[in-house]
Amino acid sequence: MREESIKYYSPIIGRDFEMLIFGESGIPVIAFPTSMGRHYQNRDFKLIESVAPFVESGFIKIYCPDSIDEQSWYNTHIHPADRCATIFFTIR
Repeated sequence: MREESIKYYSPIIGRDFEMLIFGESGIPVIAFPTSMGRHYQNRDFKLIESVAPFVESGFIKIYCPDSIDEQSWYNTHIHPADRCATIFFTIR
């Protein structure tokens, strides 16, 4: 199964952002990590392996992005309203 690692600097969040991509074609599936998780978590927990036949057949292509929880939901240094705004402006 094809695995691609991407890392780039995101000016929106002000830090490097990493993502793993599995497969070459198919329906895009985003596999988010759990709270405070990292982009490699789904691979390490064998979740990608469990759907390998769908990836290898080209039925799905899986994107595993990094979490930004420490900058949003779990950032206790900012007001709760700003935590929500961080998510909104990051995904726009």
